[in-house]
Amino acid sequence: MPHKHSTLNIILFIVVLFLNLMIKTDHTKWSALSDPYDYLQQSRYSFSDPHLWFPEKAEGFNPRPFAVPLLYKVAASDPDRIIILQKFLHSLSILLLVFSMLLFVRKNYLRYVGVFFTYLLMSWWNILGWTTTLLSESLSISLMFLWIATFLFLLKKRTALYLILHIIITVLFSFTRDNWPYLLLTFYFLLTLSAWVTDKKFVRYSVIMLVFCSAIFFVQGRAANIAKRYRIPVLNNIVYKIRPHDEYMQWFAKQGMPCGDKLITEFGRDSVSKEQLFMLYKDTTYAPLYNWIDAHGKNTWARFLITHPSHSLLFKESRADLSRILAYNIGYTGGMRGYTWISYYLFPLFNPVILLLLMTVQLLLFRRKRELMLLLPVALSLVFLLNVFLMYNADAMEMTRHLFVTNIIIQFIGILSVVIILDSQFFNDWVTARWNKWFSKTKK
Repeated sequence: MPHKHSTLNIILFIVVLFLNLMIKTDHTKWSALSDPYDYLQQSRYSFSDPHLWFPEKAEGFNPRPFAVPLLYKVAASDPDRIIILQKFLHSLSILLLVFSMLLFVRKNYLRYVGVFFTYLLMSWWNILGWTTTLLSESLSISLMFLWIATFLFLLKKRTALYLILHIIITVLFSFTRDNWPYLLLTFYFLLTLSAWVTDKKFVRYSVIMLVFCSAIFFVQGRAANIAKRYRIPVLNNIVYKIRPHDEYMQWFAKQGMPCGDKLITEFGRDSVSKEQLFMLYKDTTYAPLYNWIDAHGKNTWARFLITHPSHSLLFKESRADLSRILAYNIGYTGGMRGYTWISYYLFPLFNPVILLLLMTVQLLLFRRKRELMLLLPVALSLVFLLNVFLMYNADAMEMTRHLFVTNIIIQFIGILSVVIILDSQFFNDWVTARWNKWFSKTKK
């Protein structure tokens, strides 16, 4: 990597870190939520206490995957220090992401394009804003980009050191949210197939990660069962998606779900507010329903999705509801602050249609030159498309918060794809040939 690009990246990292730390924190944006207190409570357990790593559900406490509480603990479980840590990890993820991307870019001007637009994207309030609040989103996003960065380092360098680094980041990233193990397993499965066709020397690394992520999938699933983290999402789905439809309620009744008539009697078929749902969480008269969800809810919900494809594939969702998939700046972090106005009016720059066109070009380039890097944006697109269906069907509550990462990853894949396409020799030869052909006709 040319020294001047490394120097520019480091200078921008220092400047951006300083600007990020200068952004004021509004504690009122998180202090009224329940999630931060669960993370803080879990972070106060000692490193040797199993409750930090795999806690059990208790009255007034909803356990979380350990990565976020662990990092909160590193910051001494102090909100102000946690926010500083989040801003640092956010800035660090930009630094390493840029370094890793530039390893694959040959043209000098495209290096500057990649640096500029990556830093610009990461200043978007839809990403940066989460660093100012105590929720899992900031650490999850930062670790997602660190995961991509360490993967690119591994793809280029292919040493045991980079493999170990990538494994460490993968573990932390996976244990920020319970949906990530599904996506990681899918990604490394696609990667192994692609490497087998294009780059057999990389297969051993992809197989190691595939086996490792299979273990993560099993362990994190067990941890979620111990913590009963499936109870609330399944209950939310029953209340919001199943209760309004008589045929769905009858199907669940045949699966042994209790309290169905009680739900209809008390809530009818109309919409239910968050306040009503929160009261339902604490209503002991629904204990038989909670116990059934703990024992059978997860498997029954999965069976429902398989046997009702029109529901699981979102065919019955309205256009307004589907628009939540591309939600951004959703309000949890307040209005934009600091220097983020620079990117506020630019992003989102890409949309799904443009992304589809870019993926088509990537696949055409791959046909000409079978490089594994050309398939990375395609693999990421498929993985996060799976995430859309996974998250849309996982929990009917706070849908925009669960899916806001979709628009973020679309912007990143868009930037990465444009740089890769413009850097391709075949693309440049094609453009040159078309230009020469047009110029010859014009001259005549």
